[in-house]
Amino acid sequence: MYKCQKCGKVTQPHEKLNRLVTQTREKTYVNKFIDRYGNECEKITTGNEIVKEINVCGKCFEEVMK
Repeated sequence: MYKCQKCGKVTQPHEKLNRLVTQTREKTYVNKFIDRYGNECEKITTGNEIVKEINVCGKCFEEVMK
């Protein structure tokens, strides 16, 4: 059982927990490694990471996903 952070309803026992991402930010990752020739290399990639997520009931989750 948990309380939905969108509608405030308390769910039934054993109801599946749905997490809804509300905020993300861009992240730059720097991976340092040594190649097979012994040279030190860097690989820079970008992606997104989750900043904030909320617990919502199944009904609220379905409304958002439509």
